[in-house]
Amino acid sequence: MRQEMDENMMEEVVGGQLLNGNYYTVTGTKNYLALRKECEYNDKNEIAQLRNGDKVQVIAEGTNGYVMVDPGIGPGIVGYVNAKYLK
Repeated sequence: MRQEMDENMMEEVVGGQLLNGNYYTVTGTKNYLALRKECEYNDKNEIAQLRNGDKVQVIAEGTNGYVMVDPGIGPGIVGYVNAKYLK
């Protein structure tokens, strides 16, 4: 399933706060870090699986400890990950 950023997704971002686009590395996961279409844990909202060592670009703050990232898996594909697994 592909997730592309649209106006509705940007409205979900807290205050529409875009970040500076810093790159982070996925770390500390047992199996994988789920890329999600919403800022919440739910098996049904997984878009992709990221592994330890994968690099992502953080583009906006989300809610519930999540951030919006561009995982570099395709043009316009973005999603949310739990920020505690990014260093």
